[in-house]
Amino acid sequence: MLFISVLLLRAYFKNISLFLHAFSHRTLVSSEKSLDGKLFVEFVALIYLSYLKKQMQVKNLGRYYTMTGLLDKLDVIECF
Repeated sequence: MLFISVLLLRAYFKNISLFLHAFSHRTLVSSEKSLDGKLFVEFVALIYLSYLKKQMQVKNLGRYYTMTGLLDKLDVIECF
């Protein structure tokens, strides 16, 4: 199961990478380094979403929340 998740994560990252590379003029980056930073942030976000999805399955939260609903609940958390 973990192997499949890793493959999906790689596929998502590749799609995002290809999209951002093809449309780099639309991402409003000033350099290749900035584009690499954006790609890295997207990659970390995908890892985080994968973790949340796995925890939803393990703790059976799918009965109460959708992924969007859970992210909306987490969106109100602020650090001061």
